[in-house]
Amino acid sequence: MIQRRTGFGLARAALFALLCLAETAIAEPVAVDIPAQPLESALTALGAQARLTVVADPALVKGRMAPAVSGTMEPAAALDALLKGSGLAATIRDGTATVRKAARGEPESMLPEVSVTGATETAAMPGDTPAPYAGGQVARGAQIGMLGNRDFMDTPFSSTGYTAELIQNQQARTLADVMVNDPSVRDFYSSSFPQDSFFIRGFQVDSTDFAIGGLYGVSPSLRTSPALYERVEVLKGPSALLNGTPPFGAVGGTVNLVPKRATDKPIAQVTGSFASDSQFGAHVDVGRRFGADNSIGLRFNGVYRDGDVALDGNSQELGAAVVGLDFRGESVRLSLDVGYDRQREEGIENSFFPVGTAIPDPPGASRRIFQPWTYLKSDDAFATARGEFDVNSDLTLFAALGGSSNEIEEVYPFGDSLTNAGDFTEIITPHVGYNRTLTALLGARGKFSTGEIRHDVTFNASNLRQERGNFFEFGTPPPNGVNPVNSSIQTPNFVAKPFIAPLRDPGDAPKSSELDMTGLALSDAMALGERWTVILGARLQRIKTWYYDDFGVLQRSSDDEKVSPAAGVVFKPTARVSLYVNYIEGFTPTPSFANNANQLLPPAVTKQVEAGAKADFGSAGASFAVFRIEQPNQILGATGLWSLDGMQRNDGAELTVFGEPARGLRLLGGVMLLDGVQTRTEGGLNDGKTALNAPELNVNLGAEWDAPFLAGLTFTARGIYTGEQYVDPANTLTIPAWMRFDVGARYAMKAGGRPVMLRAAVENVANEAYWANSSLYRGAPRTYLLSATIDF
Repeated sequence: MIQRRTGFGLARAALFALLCLAETAIAEPVAVDIPAQPLESALTALGAQARLTVVADPALVKGRMAPAVSGTMEPAAALDALLKGSGLAATIRDGTATVRKAARGEPESMLPEVSVTGATETAAMPGDTPAPYAGGQVARGAQIGMLGNRDFMDTPFSSTGYTAELIQNQQARTLADVMVNDPSVRDFYSSSFPQDSFFIRGFQVDSTDFAIGGLYGVSPSLRTSPALYERVEVLKGPSALLNGTPPFGAVGGTVNLVPKRATDKPIAQVTGSFASDSQFGAHVDVGRRFGADNSIGLRFNGVYRDGDVALDGNSQELGAAVVGLDFRGESVRLSLDVGYDRQREEGIENSFFPVGTAIPDPPGASRRIFQPWTYLKSDDAFATARGEFDVNSDLTLFAALGGSSNEIEEVYPFGDSLTNAGDFTEIITPHVGYNRTLTALLGARGKFSTGEIRHDVTFNASNLRQERGNFFEFGTPPPNGVNPVNSSIQTPNFVAKPFIAPLRDPGDAPKSSELDMTGLALSDAMALGERWTVILGARLQRIKTWYYDDFGVLQRSSDDEKVSPAAGVVFKPTARVSLYVNYIEGFTPTPSFANNANQLLPPAVTKQVEAGAKADFGSAGASFAVFRIEQPNQILGATGLWSLDGMQRNDGAELTVFGEPARGLRLLGGVMLLDGVQTRTEGGLNDGKTALNAPELNVNLGAEWDAPFLAGLTFTARGIYTGEQYVDPANTLTIPAWMRFDVGARYAMKAGGRPVMLRAAVENVANEAYWANSSLYRGAPRTYLLSATIDF
């Protein structure tokens, strides 16, 4: 195991959980397969594969790269190969290798430059993202809110960090294309509805509750292009202590976008893409470091796509860019990220509200149902700034500031009163609105020991202020509104675009709500020897809200306060296995978009209990968890009225697998069993009945296989299954289970001496038509994807 050591003799918390058995002899040759990567993570991988405990001062190995090492060899030889030219040496005794500065007379030199693919290389500076796991699709760990980056074996929570390599190889255009790898996550909206939103463990998480670098309120309000980010991290379950309360109070999980940073190796990469029917796009990624010791970094990522997509009559345009600037000094680290996101979409797809005794079969997967002249225009600008200062080796002060501004104009449809025969009324609503957010974070991290217990204590204070404005033309007759259209999902009634009076400027929409959230949090991650980690903490949260009517007149305000505790325990019976339990809460304010938001409804307190086991076999890993999440069942009825109707209790079990179990074969996916039950409903009417958006079984399994007959050629396949779901709380309406298959291939080659990657994929190969979830959004039709990436 790599252990922290300081010149003051204070033991520090373990950097990574290594897969080793201390009593195993180390002289026996072992199979080693370690890709080129940061030296810190390379030593971690060697310890796992060679069953060797590796002890090192992080200051010695941080910022160094290790070459690729593979073959059957003695652990000592493998270790020498990793350290060659680094100015470091190692002494091995009784199954433990201690890394140190090379003594005089021992070989010592600067490590030569090692070429690492830009998509997976990370900047050599404190605060780096955890190293990629074997296979490169997920990371060894993720940012666990205020606990910082933690190895998955040292974390008493369920989390996954999807890498830039996966995002690029899977040609992910939206965050939904990344989340499709996780059995605990299901997409909420249609692929042609212009917003990212998911069900995580059966509870909804909207794009308005995503974070960038751990800061809420600054991510784009609708869709995000994952190609702009280094990692997409998913932390499952409520996380009031770890992350604070998100603006809309999502409790199913947290989605965190990790900004890209310039690496020591210059990056210049261009990707061209095509998606059926006729959408073309480009992605540019450029990064450089400057100054003494490469202390200043600049990274630019830009994406543009435009054209018709696979759904008939639907076209999407996206232009987005993020510029990242950072400085890394001896004891100071600074960063600034500025981004802009512009979306235009025509022919919006939406959901249906049923009124019959059965749900009709969906129409053909690519068939248009709603009016083709509906549209959306959205513009987002956002920025985050961060700073860290090391007072000494055991105390760090940090601060962050973020802000965003969104404006939206749209004329969107909704399918009302869907009958057994498929007839419905298409309600078309003009809407303009804005969203402005400012957020700040201030805190300190300290390390110390009390006897044999090593403490990692974090304190932070946070504030988020948000103002939203909306103006809807609900039921307004022309020229401001649009008359409803009687239609059918099998034979849609398309009418000529009516005259719609020019909508007001989004920034002039009346104020609809204000939000002010303040939090004070304290956590202590305690390491007791090498087997036990105990995490305790609490967050004091204060949520103040103001709700306004359609004319911007204040109707109701609230001021709620609560202490949200959390606890987690990790126990390692062996170096290959971690067992864990956690208790954590969430805190959800009453949504402001309900028609009766001016009525006083208390914030919902969500509670989770989880237990699980994790295994790390060096080249492949697995995680198993059982959980219970209980939340007051806040229901938005067909009339737009918000009410509390008992509790929703989701009991579940998850199994996920990842890594490269055999050379050239990578797996990613798993299974979730979910029992979502309504309890304590009004009058006991729906007690014991299944909750909405809670299928009993989800299965996702993806595989990549490197063809042995042609170097550089990789075949990919993925299957997704979602079980039957109830559409109404009374459980009288259901939609059937559905399954989809995706296939693809990619080929790495060189052209003109430049690395080139060609990719092709087909999603929903059979063009299966299905209702994706209880809200009656349709699944995505068959889509062909092509892309080519060139490194300069």
